Amino acid sequence: MKNKLYFTALLSILLIPSAFADINLTTNFKEKYNLGDSVRSSFDVNVNEDFSGLFKLTLFCDNFNIDYFVTLIDAKQDEKMTIEPPKIKPNDRMGGNCRLIVSLESLDKEIFEKFDSTRFEVTDKLAIQSDVSEDLVLPGEAISVNGKIDASFDNSDALSAVISFDGTKEELVVRDGEFSKELKISDVIASGEHTLFLEAKDSFGNNGDKSINIMVKPEISKINLELNKNSFKPKETIEIKPVIYDQADEAVLEEDVLVQIFKGSDELFSEYVESREKARYTFLEYAEPGEYSIKVTYDDLETEETIFIEEVKKLDINLWGELVNIKNIGNVRYDDVLNVNLFGEEKSYILDKRVKLNPSEFMIVDLSKGVPTDNYSIEVAVGDENISLTTSTLIEDKRSPLNKITTALIIAGKDILTDKPVFASIVMFLIITSIISFFMIKRKKKKFI
Repeated sequence: MKNKLYFTALLSILLIPSAFADINLTTNFKEKYNLGDSVRSSFDVNVNEDFSGLFKLTLFCDNFNIDYFVTLIDAKQDEKMTIEPPKIKPNDRMGGNCRLIVSLESLDKEIFEKFDSTRFEVTDKLAIQSDVSEDLVLPGEAISVNGKIDASFDNSDALSAVISFDGTKEELVVRDGEFSKELKISDVIASGEHTLFLEAKDSFGNNGDKSINIMVKPEISKINLELNKNSFKPKETIEIKPVIYDQADEAVLEEDVLVQIFKGSDELFSEYVESREKARYTFLEYAEPGEYSIKVTYDDLETEETIFIEEVKKLDINLWGELVNIKNIGNVRYDDVLNVNLFGEEKSYILDKRVKLNPSEFMIVDLSKGVPTDNYSIEVAVGDENISLTTSTLIEDKRSPLNKITTALIIAGKDILTDKPVFASIVMFLIITSIISFFMIKRKKKKFI
């Protein structure tokens, strides 16, 4: 049944006589209509033969349509008739694209002519056109905000607007749809991007908004520095993080800061890093102990802190065959007695060596020129610490004959001194006398030759 009715309606349209009448819209539609506006229309109708019937006007929208005007007309051939339907007040149900459809129909609903108007938009949105005098500003500056509210009707008294910025909201004075406002930027506003927000509305339920981005340049108020610690040893790494703050006392990023390290007036390190990024410096192995200054600078602002390099008294001792290599790996001069303990299979010996070394200097002790041939385990006493160099190594005796005699006598003297102090004194006298006699005989032989 439905298909039959659809076919009948389609056939009736196809059977409409060609150009039965000329229907012209004599008013210009706006592109859009806001709520509260009026859609006015006027039509000229010129029929090619006498016609008595209905002039029917339909409002057809995306989601709404209505036959809102119907009137009986009696038109004579070639006589123009002007028809002015009542104005239409858009409402929120008509939102979207709309058009007017005119049809000339007989009383039994036969369509003789049809006309479609151009499309127009019905909306409750108000368009705001606005700009600012500056979109890149400094704290404390003033900018002007100017704009216009585009409504489809001329009743500007119904319009109102509000401006919001940085947490404050203020009513704008709207005259003839236009507004102007001078906006003072706070002295302590945060740096970076801010949004200026405009809202407009009217008494008919239309509304609109617009946002404008404003960039606030930072004004640097202070600079701080953060350290991983304040006391260091040689070869440790210091981490320096400069932080610059703006007028709102917030940390500012992406600004280069100069970081420097000084020992007295000598600059040891200089590097630019961004605020809140870390500069790193590793102190040298023999860094001089004492106070160092850390300075960070941005334009005319700077701050400084003092750090300390600790004193390190340390020797690196190792055995190369029959040689004991002693190196000062501290950062202060080493001046002390070092005991080399040799524990042999037959006897044990202690070699006392005076060590006087500046940082990075080294000395070598030749064990083969201090003890008899034997297998020894060797330890070195440095302060309260005993350092084991080897548990067993062969040292071959490379001492001179005199050195061998002297060593033997001294060892014998030490043993006697422990058991027989009086006899030991006589022995020591004989040792000293023998040494003196040896050198005197050697000297006479040189003169005779």
